[in-house]
Amino acid sequence: MNKLKAIQGVVIIMTSLIILGVGAVIYGLANRKNDTKVPKIVNTAEVKVPETLISETQGSKISSVQDCGENICLTINGGGKAERIVILSSQGYVIRKIRLDFKGE
Repeated sequence: MNKLKAIQGVVIIMTSLIILGVGAVIYGLANRKNDTKVPKIVNTAEVKVPETLISETQGSKISSVQDCGENICLTINGGGKAERIVILSSQGYVIRKIRLDFKGE
């Protein structure tokens, strides 16, 4: 009979620990503070963007801008020339100019 009482005592102790643990979790969740403050930026650094020069004739217009992987593709039309594509690198350098000259066969 002593073994039965010992097991009964262990079960009571374990049950009370489980109840206290669940109560502590509920209390912690109920009293949780939402201190997700966004830090204020006091001093901002000036970012200098490199100036890119694309030599095109007067009257040329950029009709579309698309990203081409790590590069930027500009579709340019007008200016007395056929439609063309200029590929710029992410640093602002002209990589390639492609003239789109569609002639009927």
